[in-house]
Amino acid sequence: MNCCKETDNAIRVIKGDVLEVYFVVDDVEVEYIERVIFSSISAKILCDLPYSEEQEAFCLRFTSKMSNLLPAGFYTYDLTLELKGGTTLTLMHGEEFTVFKKKNSLFVEDYLDEEQDNDKPEDGEGNETEEPIEPPADEGDEGDDNEGKGDDGDDNNKGGNDGDEKEPDTSGGDETTPPTTDNGEENNGSD
Repeated sequence: MNCCKETDNAIRVIKGDVLEVYFVVDDVEVEYIERVIFSSISAKILCDLPYSEEQEAFCLRFTSKMSNLLPAGFYTYDLTLELKGGTTLTLMHGEEFTVFKKKNSLFVEDYLDEEQDNDKPEDGEGNETEEPIEPPADEGDEGDDNEGKGDDGDDNNKGGNDGDEKEPDTSGGDETTPPTTDNGEENNGSD
């Protein structure tokens, strides 16, 4: 019997942060409940959850100090309901409980590299950040980025020619340049 309503039963906490989760128990009047127990054997947690009149729910709360003591990892938890007559009900079983390492810091020094801290230029002085480099204007060529590069990848050799030969400018017309062979000569079928 699952009497607890939570949209997502998974609990996630970051080490050093405060955790506060409320569990609403339906179908059982609060005056009949002896206690609600949160337990995680793998995380070594066993605690009674106090009832919050304001939230009308049972509250799991870890202080910053408490969550910092938890080892980072993936765990499971159970939520157990104990009634005043001695009856025990498991409300949740094997739900996800994750403790994450803190990756961010509240201290500026943690964000600066040692070199960056020492070599940081003052405002307006020695700003050596490079402006983004604009690619050279295409001479009418559109298409693949590798187009116009020779076999050796050098941009100076268009179409694989030796540099002595010039390719005809076909950007303005409807003709296409005939394919070239590996040595850069036009392959039009004749020798």
